[in-house]
Amino acid sequence: MEYTADQLKRAVQLGALGYGAEKCANVLEIEDRDAFDADFYNAESEFKRYYQKGKDMADFSIDAKLFELAKDGDISALHELNERQAVRELEDEDKFTDKYT
Repeated sequence: MEYTADQLKRAVQLGALGYGAEKCANVLEIEDRDAFDADFYNAESEFKRYYQKGKDMADFSIDAKLFELAKDGDISALHELNERQAVRELEDEDKFTDKYT
């Protein structure tokens, strides 16, 4: 499926917000839902790469803020950061296993 520059820019924002396929399609006013769904669930599609970029940028911003708060002694932020890191490690391990086994 082809996307406009504006739709790809919005894909980054949608990824940052963690919107699902249906919400993304509605926001982007996509008419061909079957083609869009195929792109949304295909890690290699252009849309999904922009969407993932948004997710990654949001995760980084949140983690960076939690890190700064933890450095300043915020124990809750430290715990949250540690939990996020543990989840990320498990996700990375699963991706590695899926890709190389």
